Amino acid sequence: MVTKPQTRRNGFTLVELLVVIAIIGILIALLLPAVQAAREAARNAQCKSQLKQLTLGCLLHESQNRFFPSGGWAHAWTGDANCGIGRYQPGSWCYQVLPFVEGQEIYDMGFVSDPASQQTEKHRAHSDRMGMHLQVFGCPTRARPPAYPVAPGGGNIPTNCDRYTLVKRAHSDYAACVGNVSYLNSRTGPPPFACWRRSPATGALLTDGVDFKGEARSLGWNGVSYKGSEIRIKDITDGTNKTYILGEKHVDPNHYNGGDPGDDWGMYTGHQDDMVRTTYYTFKAGRPPFFPEESFQTPPVPDTPGKAGDEVYGISFGSAHPAGCNMSFCDGSVRHITFEVDPRIHGLMGNRMDGEVFESNDL
Repeated sequence: MVTKPQTRRNGFTLVELLVVIAIIGILIALLLPAVQAAREAARNAQCKSQLKQLTLGCLLHESQNRFFPSGGWAHAWTGDANCGIGRYQPGSWCYQVLPFVEGQEIYDMGFVSDPASQQTEKHRAHSDRMGMHLQVFGCPTRARPPAYPVAPGGGNIPTNCDRYTLVKRAHSDYAACVGNVSYLNSRTGPPPFACWRRSPATGALLTDGVDFKGEARSLGWNGVSYKGSEIRIKDITDGTNKTYILGEKHVDPNHYNGGDPGDDWGMYTGHQDDMVRTTYYTFKAGRPPFFPEESFQTPPVPDTPGKAGDEVYGISFGSAHPAGCNMSFCDGSVRHITFEVDPRIHGLMGNRMDGEVFESNDL
């Protein structure tokens, strides 16, 4: 009897298939962190590039106007194209830098020929602008929506906006450095549209006697941009390469879409913790002004859930990057400052005129 030769079946056994799947899984597990690290490196590089662009905008402002963008008036006011620059401008440094970062059209919104009789038109244009965002103001690592909704007639509406037409607020992931001070926000309100009034004798813009410089002295603001500031290059006596001007700010990840008290007014409003941050550090015994701690430090901190409104995190620089945050200097350079930076050195970098000496490699 002739038997048929047995044919051999080609294929994988179940065990072989499982081994291959396991190997692929191990390779993916090994490669994924490297891929994520490469992506974060690219995002961090983009963040540094954007911060440099904003800093160059501030330097162009200084070159054209002979001083850096100010911090505006106070939280309850947004930018106004009729109000000029420096101590006359109620809007934040973000608003004032717009013409130098391809945002001239946004800057001009609300400009009218007669502010006294066209307030309604002006306020509605300001409300529309509050929701407009430029990519350069957003960190790609944080990757949050460029603007968040505002309930019609809700709270935190600038005085020179129409509260019933303001539906979105754009936000910035970057803040200006007010200095190394223990108290960040303004104590006094701004003059009510004083910039619309001119002296009949000289034609000069009036400020109703508000002493911006006096307030800055009383609160110790010693940075480059704050309420009513007009800081020139020559005022940075510690050196432009050793003085912060801008940096990433801490935001609670639970409130990337709104609700963090340090991110709730919008990027075009004046001096407050949305738009300026501090590098405060003290060796002094006893309690610093306005804070309960025996000693007080505000080094850069990572975005931390549950820290919205915290008295340290809410006034500090920080970021969503894993190791540190990007800070820019008055010479136009940008550096990645680690979260482990010496708080004293970080504090000194915020002060433009302390006279302290340190090495750049101490950062």
